[in-house]
Amino acid sequence: MLWKLCPIQNLKSQGIDEGKFVLSIEDNGPGVPPDIMEQIWTPFFTTKAPGVGTGLGLSICQSIVQNHRAKLSVKNIENSGACFMLELPCTKG
Repeated sequence: MLWKLCPIQNLKSQGIDEGKFVLSIEDNGPGVPPDIMEQIWTPFFTTKAPGVGTGLGLSICQSIVQNHRAKLSVKNIENSGACFMLELPCTKG
């Protein structure tokens, strides 16, 4: 259970900016190794041992997000962990 290993350090939402709403979630884990940063969205990609997970979680999340014309991305935060960002299209109403 990732949230037990790398508790959420920061949960931020940014208001509507340029037609999008941004939610970012930061943890204090080791971050995502740069050499696999793009692979983590690939179905069945996992860094876990065989039989421990299927490697579908982020791939499914990415598909759902893209089907809603949104964007899911990740970046590493120096000396802090990873930051996943969800950008949702929206308009001021």
